[in-house]
Amino acid sequence: NSWFIDIGSNIGLYSLNISNINSKYKNVKTFSIEPNPIIYQRLKKNYQLLVSQNKFVKNNYILKNCAIGDKEGFGMIDKKVDHANVKIIKYKKKDINKKFIKIKITKLSFLLKKYKINNISFIKIDTEGYEFKILKNFFRKYNSKFFPKFLIVEHNNDRNFIKSERIILKYNYEILFTTNSNTIYKKNNV
Repeated sequence: NSWFIDIGSNIGLYSLNISNINSKYKNVKTFSIEPNPIIYQRLKKNYQLLVSQNKFVKNNYILKNCAIGDKEGFGMIDKKVDHANVKIIKYKKKDINKKFIKIKITKLSFLLKKYKINNISFIKIDTEGYEFKILKNFFRKYNSKFFPKFLIVEHNNDRNFIKSERIILKYNYEILFTTNSNTIYKKNNV
């Protein structure tokens, strides 16, 4: 009954592949969070396709169309930007037009409480530069017994990634390996 949390799921590359492990004998719960409503619709279709192929996924999967942030509120995404790399900007009523889409922003702690998630094995975060605020809020809010065993955090050679890495290492994680766009961490046993 362990959870894989995918923050910034996009079309589900990570979360759907992990969920496909589900079978009569294996039970992996997945929480897939994607803020972009256009990409979210693709993620939903991919999820439905997986469920049609693997019936064990259906009761072990939560889809949510929102952004994760360090506070509750709203933001906007620019529709003209490449859908896969869209960034959330502050919500301003005067900016609502055909160019922007209003999106809900919520804290991860709120969703974990709402869905009664307390056993997390893995968190993947790909939020186009917002990783640090999400990690800082998560580590500050939870006791270390709730920290996942593994983290995948996008860095895309972002110069601000060092702040994310510092907070992850501070909470007793070690780097397993780094790719050109992600770093994978494992929690050290204390």
